[in-house]
Amino acid sequence: MPVCSTMLRLTVLAVVLSCPIAAHCQTVMEEQVSEIVQDKEFVAPASENGPAPKSVLRVLPIPIVNPTVGSGLAVAGIYTFPSPGGRTGTPRSTLALVAGYADSKSYITGVGGTIHLSDDRFRISGLGGYARANLDYFGLTGVGISPGDSVALSGKGYILNLSGQMRLAPSVYAGVSVNLLNATITSDMPVAELGGSNLSYRHFGIGPVVKYDSRDNSWWPTKGVQLSIKDTFMTAHFDQTGNGGTTRKKFSNLEFKSSAYFALQNNLVIAGNVRASQASDGAPFFMQPSISVRGFPSGKYYEPFVLEGQAELRWFPMKRIGLVAFGGGGVIAAGLDGIDDGTSAFGYGAGVRYRLSEVDRMNIGMDIAFGGGGSAVYFRLGEAF
Repeated sequence: MPVCSTMLRLTVLAVVLSCPIAAHCQTVMEEQVSEIVQDKEFVAPASENGPAPKSVLRVLPIPIVNPTVGSGLAVAGIYTFPSPGGRTGTPRSTLALVAGYADSKSYITGVGGTIHLSDDRFRISGLGGYARANLDYFGLTGVGISPGDSVALSGKGYILNLSGQMRLAPSVYAGVSVNLLNATITSDMPVAELGGSNLSYRHFGIGPVVKYDSRDNSWWPTKGVQLSIKDTFMTAHFDQTGNGGTTRKKFSNLEFKSSAYFALQNNLVIAGNVRASQASDGAPFFMQPSISVRGFPSGKYYEPFVLEGQAELRWFPMKRIGLVAFGGGGVIAAGLDGIDDGTSAFGYGAGVRYRLSEVDRMNIGMDIAFGGGGSAVYFRLGEAF
């Protein structure tokens, strides 16, 4: 999941799974923790067969095969338990811990979770992590670096995300999110976007978040819709070593996500996802959006605006064994009005799933994707969206 953005995104390795475990630094960290915990905000589903089951602890090894940081291994511990004061039908709360290492000498550690209170009237989510990442940076779709060339970046940093939400109406939640990021990045040669070859960066962000979630399950939905809008206002401090000292900037990131699920048969589901993100003027390159379509290296390019979509067919022909087929594409540009001149990316592939839990519909799986001139293998806990 990014060094600053990639670093932190690597450090936050969805990823992951929002548990499925869950900026270049923030982005890589978030994508990596999110990839493992899955951008589901650690929301575990309620039991559909009467009272929620007792607390369950699962410890899982998860291979890392990521085009951005290389190959390695992560270990995730996932603890699900009945929500405090919750009745039958209340989502189970989740806590997760993940640690991973890749052959690029990149590593991550992260912890996160979501607690549901008062019969899911309130949701409190958190994610914290530390990462060190080594990767190749290709520039802002070619700006500052010759097309096809790259610069080696090394970064380390920590991130902390907190969110509190209250139910305003059935399936509708609103609240506030806060995030902190502190990272350092170095390169093997001067990079225009860094202002040199060294950068120390920290920021504080706060903003509103609104969500609509009618899914019947957060790990393997068969019906429903999930919408989210988040606008984060950030104050950042840059220290470009040897290039004029500390600089203070303010910028914002606006992001919209939408996912929908339709059951064609009992164990056959079609799912779709759309994401749009816009960074304001003044946002550093590593805090700008990047394309996240499977098959295209996450964090390869950054621009202020990204629009992407994916579709996936999910089928469980046997009780424990499932198959998926997917495709997606996106475009990254200086803005919505510049899409025609933006850089596009496409990816497609297939995967296999194994159901760990019938009650939670929790799956582990492996996807192979093609796009961007190559192929990539993804191991995951939970689904891509």
